Amino acid sequence: MRFFIVILFFGLSFSPPLFAKGPPPGTGAGDTKANIMIMLDESRSMKRRDGATIGINKSTYDVAVANNGYVFAPSHNTSRIFILDSNSLYSVKATFGRFNKYNNNTEGIVNFNQPVEIALDQSDSTDEFIYVANRGGQMGQNGFFNDEWGRYILKACTGIPTTTACPERGKLVAAYKGDNAIYNIEVHGDHVYALTSSFTLYKLNKSDLSLVTSKIIKESGSIDRNNNTRDGLAVVGEDAGEHVYVLSHHNKKICKFKASDLSKTTFTGGSHCKTLTAQVQGLAVSGKTTATTTDDILYVWGKVSAGTINKYNANTGNYISRFARKGTSAGKTNNVEGLDVDSSGN
Repeated sequence: MRFFIVILFFGLSFSPPLFAKGPPPGTGAGDTKANIMIMLDESRSMKRRDGATIGINKSTYDVAVANNGYVFAPSHNTSRIFILDSNSLYSVKATFGRFNKYNNNTEGIVNFNQPVEIALDQSDSTDEFIYVANRGGQMGQNGFFNDEWGRYILKACTGIPTTTACPERGKLVAAYKGDNAIYNIEVHGDHVYALTSSFTLYKLNKSDLSLVTSKIIKESGSIDRNNNTRDGLAVVGEDAGEHVYVLSHHNKKICKFKASDLSKTTFTGGSHCKTLTAQVQGLAVSGKTTATTTDDILYVWGKVSAGTINKYNANTGNYISRFARKGTSAGKTNNVEGLDVDSSGN
């Protein structure tokens, strides 16, 4: 029931485009927290603005939900992170950050330049830090790449716990300089994974955002043209079988990589990329909750295919099933810009 309540409140509070990502209160299965899926209606009746969320409307591509129920939403247009209180009809509880091409706040509070996607650490029950993909470039200051220009991946304090590392909300803790606009970000295990608009895939240590490895995965005949926020990134597995999946909206493909070194790997049957039937968007993965791999599932939003959520086996890449929204028809769908699922794959 809470799943549908979340969908309802966000459908009333936000205008698309919006990516839904981030964990609400945990499922009780180890340290893995549940994720949510949010569907939004693009019809004229849904263009109304909720006064509590002014500043987020039409410029939010992602959300992340903390264990205490707070909802974090980046505003691409105003370069701030909004914190919404789910216990009071998602009213704005606080904000942090502001636009500045320099991270030079004298108090060490983070600045942004067009934040696009965000992620909370699913292995940290305190939700101490938030990780932000910055679309615009910034000049480093205050010890973070001083006088160097780049598109930064930023790590900042949520303000939920007060610690030595996080004495206040919005404190900038770490930064990484990318080669191009960064649109997708995931935290998994001890690492942060990020995808740029030029299809460079990064693996960073989540502690200090230092580089582990990176790889240009753009390849003719595979994934060779980005569609920015409609592409997708997902990671599954904590052991030697850990994998990274990249969705190319333009190429209608999901490609599979080893998380260890970001090298190509194949689905069962020998194919590195699986071709889909339509230009889907948004990508989520569930699984590794049992000793088997039968529960490793990929989910995508079939925007073109009659408003459906399509389900694929993450190991074979084979199509499993779809969920279609009532009242949708091909060519007349209501946009959903992204999705996430819970850890059980349901």
